[in-house]
Amino acid sequence: MKTDFNNTDANWDRELDRRLSELPDLEAPPSLITRVNAALAKEAATPWWQRPWWFWPVPARIGSFLLLAAAIGLLGVVYLEVRQAVLASYWETALAEWRLAFDPLIEVLNTLERAGEIVARHVCGRVCMAFAGVLLLLYLLTVGLATALYRTLRFVRINP
Repeated sequence: MKTDFNNTDANWDRELDRRLSELPDLEAPPSLITRVNAALAKEAATPWWQRPWWFWPVPARIGSFLLLAAAIGLLGVVYLEVRQAVLASYWETALAEWRLAFDPLIEVLNTLERAGEIVARHVCGRVCMAFAGVLLLLYLLTVGLATALYRTLRFVRINP
């Protein structure tokens, strides 16, 4: 290609555009349509549970959210039961001497815990719903980010 125009010329971009538009179009390889159709068919044949969460059927998404909420609730119940068992167990008496140094801190934490329980009982209506909404959004954000990272980091090349 002969470059007979000066780069400092005010019309160099128009000349460049003209010369680039004169170049012939590149043709796609003959097997491109076949490969694209094969990739689309493979994606369509993927079971719903192996697809990103956003593309699951609505009942499956609702069910998975309810399952997550039940798991979080179960963890809370287990925590409370284990906490009660530990407080009443032998270990509390065995560690009583070691715990003496931490009694002021433990008392402050217990007071904060009791205050949180009282607030949760009296304000739980809208605040708990808002908190549950925030947890849902964080869960969905986490699933979305994980899916995006998985798809970004897993580069699948379709062989010619």
